[in-house]
Amino acid sequence: MNSKHLRLTVFTFLLLVYGFCDSHYLLAQTPDTQSGPASQNTKVLQPLPDRTGTGWNSAHNRWQLTAVDLQSQVDTVSPIVRTQRNRYWQPTLEIAYKQANGSTTMAVGGGSGSYGPAPEFPDVEGSVWAIGTFESVHVYATDSDYHLLYTEMTIELENVFRAPEYLNLSAGILIDCAVSGGRVKLPNGIINSLQLSPNKHFPQPGHKYLFLLRHIDQGNFFIINKSWDISSGIVRPEDPREEDRAARGASTINGMSVNDLINYLPTVLPIEPKK
Repeated sequence: MNSKHLRLTVFTFLLLVYGFCDSHYLLAQTPDTQSGPASQNTKVLQPLPDRTGTGWNSAHNRWQLTAVDLQSQVDTVSPIVRTQRNRYWQPTLEIAYKQANGSTTMAVGGGSGSYGPAPEFPDVEGSVWAIGTFESVHVYATDSDYHLLYTEMTIELENVFRAPEYLNLSAGILIDCAVSGGRVKLPNGIINSLQLSPNKHFPQPGHKYLFLLRHIDQGNFFIINKSWDISSGIVRPEDPREEDRAARGASTINGMSVNDLINYLPTVLPIEPKK
């Protein structure tokens, strides 16, 4: 595989590995009355209907309501890698599907409260600190009926501050960021959705972020541990823990310019130990 187009997957089961998640599910098979298919490489998503009272209007993952058209989607990795990723996801998605239990209603809610004294820059072996832009979206299924869905978000890296040497990450490389659940349009026009709920902390297409990532060997992908939106040129937390830290005045990077962030991070990030 060309290293310029190395595609790794960044996975987060309901976003974070540090113990918070929003456990809400939407499981449905309905005609596509919401919008046209999402272009696999577009940054500008089509308009969505009003969702007043559901939490979707202000949700940062509102783009997930646009079903990805399976007929126009092209896989971004080889069949061997896709099989590895499907196997990794299969147990998690089977649990999510069983928990949904065929319900066509959606429970809306969210976590809140204090997130404790976790460090702003945790020292986690194998972690990656990088800046990248959310470029495109794909949704895949681990089953032939397209019920067990997961979403991959392609990120183009711009700055890599810390990463294990064996990953060979650098500016310009594309990686795939993934989350469980998603929404697809089948060739017969039916829409399948799994494990979707409005989330105010979620990557948005076209936005640029500072990411804390963790690499997973099986299928060669990552988990998003934390992120900060820097699209405006100013650092803003895209994470409830870091939002809480910023509200308490304890964040060292909230409100910082991107140029200052790039100069500051190498002085405070933990050094990745050599294996």
